[in-house]
Amino acid sequence: MDNALNIQNVSRRQFIRGASASTAVFSLQCTIPLSALTVAEQAQAQSGSALNLFVNIAKDNTVTLTCHRSEMGQGIRTSVAQVIADELEADWQYVNVIQAIGDKAYGDQNTDGSQSIRRFLTELRQFGASAQYMLKQAAANFWQVDISQCEAKNHYVTNNNNGRKLSYGDLAELASAITVPDANQLTLKKPEQFNYIGKGLKSLDLDSMINGTAEYGQDVQIPNMLYACLKRAPVMGSTIAKVDLDNTKKQAGVVDAFTMGEHSFPVTFNAVSSVAVVATNTWAAKKALDALNIQWRDSEYSQYDSQADVQTKQQMAENGKSKRQAQANKQGPKPKDLTELTATYTLPYLAHAPMEPPAATAMFHKDGSCEIWSCVQSPQAVQRNVAQRVGLKPEQVKVNVTLLGGAFGRKAQPDFVVEAALIAKRMGQPVKVVWSREDDIQHDYYHTNSVIHHKAQISRTAGLYRWDTHVAFTPIQSLWNINKDIPNKNFELRDIIRHNFNIDKMQTHAVSSPAHTRIGWLRSVANIQNAFSIGCFMDEVAHALKQNPLAHWNHLLGNQPENSKLKNVTNRVCEMANWQQRDSLPEDEALGLAAHHSFASDIAVVSHVKVTGNKLTVKKVYLSIDAGTIVNIDRVKAQMESAIIFGLSIALLNEISFKNGAVEQSNFHDFQVLRINQSPEIQVDVVKSTDKPGGVGEPGVPPVPPSIVNAVYAATGKRHRSLPLNQFYTV
Repeated sequence: MDNALNIQNVSRRQFIRGASASTAVFSLQCTIPLSALTVAEQAQAQSGSALNLFVNIAKDNTVTLTCHRSEMGQGIRTSVAQVIADELEADWQYVNVIQAIGDKAYGDQNTDGSQSIRRFLTELRQFGASAQYMLKQAAANFWQVDISQCEAKNHYVTNNNNGRKLSYGDLAELASAITVPDANQLTLKKPEQFNYIGKGLKSLDLDSMINGTAEYGQDVQIPNMLYACLKRAPVMGSTIAKVDLDNTKKQAGVVDAFTMGEHSFPVTFNAVSSVAVVATNTWAAKKALDALNIQWRDSEYSQYDSQADVQTKQQMAENGKSKRQAQANKQGPKPKDLTELTATYTLPYLAHAPMEPPAATAMFHKDGSCEIWSCVQSPQAVQRNVAQRVGLKPEQVKVNVTLLGGAFGRKAQPDFVVEAALIAKRMGQPVKVVWSREDDIQHDYYHTNSVIHHKAQISRTAGLYRWDTHVAFTPIQSLWNINKDIPNKNFELRDIIRHNFNIDKMQTHAVSSPAHTRIGWLRSVANIQNAFSIGCFMDEVAHALKQNPLAHWNHLLGNQPENSKLKNVTNRVCEMANWQQRDSLPEDEALGLAAHHSFASDIAVVSHVKVTGNKLTVKKVYLSIDAGTIVNIDRVKAQMESAIIFGLSIALLNEISFKNGAVEQSNFHDFQVLRINQSPEIQVDVVKSTDKPGGVGEPGVPPVPPSIVNAVYAATGKRHRSLPLNQFYTV
């Protein structure tokens, strides 16, 4: 694909619906080349897709920008607008954003991997600069001067010869006739010239979120709409053996009840075996479902026990029954005083538990096309999957993306939208499928449980000489291919293969770990278990060598340029936390350190805990991040605060367990998340940088759990290698 910027004019009729077309006089289409896709993206992406963003300027000076990524609280709609508006030299008071529908013309719309800014920052800047150039050229033509005599600033173009000004609204119609410039005609701003990039601008969605006018998936209302709730198979692969629906159909408010979703495992994004009840309101549908008596057939997963599974994986990992994935050897003499240190770290399954459970509304038009309203991370995946299930072409499925009340990866899976489309097609009316919290907890695409075994050869004279790792966890690829049982070394093992550490010999092996349930993406993905095991084992090695953990980190990171950012944030966060004075803390308090690189960002965390008897309190968490160039510093800090809370929930409370193939937890009473009274004071440090942007939404999570465990060890002398910690303490 040609990497040159490709921009062209489009008419108002081509502009996406909802962009104030009645007053729009200048619309610009910008096609931005896609960078290389990851393995997971390639598996789902449509060939030849490209990113399309639109800017619209009306006569009243209003600038309307279209965001192709989903807004789930991370502030991407505001950040995209900041970037374009900065290079456009727009006045922020005139800027607003509309949400793109699902369309392959927008390129990759899958909002995951903390990549919305880091993949497209330069291209978004070029987009804004191109629109600014066209406005200046329009003014130059009007004044009959060279464009070099024109300056764009704060929504006006000024004639430097005489000081005359024209607003963007005045120039919009003239600009629409200007030839789009080539990329080499554009001069992007220097960082010191930024008006908006790097600033903490208020979210463009904040007011509507606060006053209740913002529309989430659960809020959608369509005339003549019905409501559906489903009772799904409790065990993967189970099917319905017996159910009596006659009495259900007689319940007040119930319109229909039927079975659906007889799919074998893996079901990918199909509806699982279930009973659907369609009613005139959600309460009627749910009440009728609760009264159902269903007998389920056993499947090959009906005896699955997650606790026994972890024990089996641990035995395999510790006995070396695995396949080598990577190795790195350096030249160096073998120390004579080597001793061996081993440790095994385990994590349970985790659920996403977004505050807004999945919801989707679907309807079919008279022409046979389907329209969707839903809180989804990947609208194009919705198009493909819905089209395949209802016999349409993807372009016949229109996906309207609402705001997402949390997602964390769950809403990248379009199974709940497929359910809505199938039911709406059957009913011939608009249907909203509503998931309860119990549905959400018990029918998730879970973060896999994991076992990671580390074995090191250490020397008092030479430090950490050799590090071998054996991992056992189910890969996400099992969602499509049940035979995939080894994590992908370029994705799930990428950040555990520590080639850059100052160690002579390293090897990483993987244990066969077949799937027993649906595995999916969860915020920071495999970095959760990778960083937990690495961060804790680094601390164990430091204590075995009788070294200061900070000094040990600095030694292993060495002077390699690729480690410089991680080393810098590690030292910065320790300075924030007054690390050198940790020995002066009260006897039952301590600090713990961990650091991790993921999603092209480097983050270090120090946690301050207090352990009194059986009571564990996290008093304060310090975090330092280097994410390169940042767009909205307030959003970066908010995402780090969110990541700390998310990481604390994993460290202290989160656990999904399976017994007889079914999930044992059902709501927040037994799948707990951190509450306000358990939340610590948080301090976030953001490194100022002009480097390429890194990710923000996910990389703050991984270092948090190991920092907590390391602090608990420093306070108590007890080393915990399995999470959550509420199995050992009251939190």
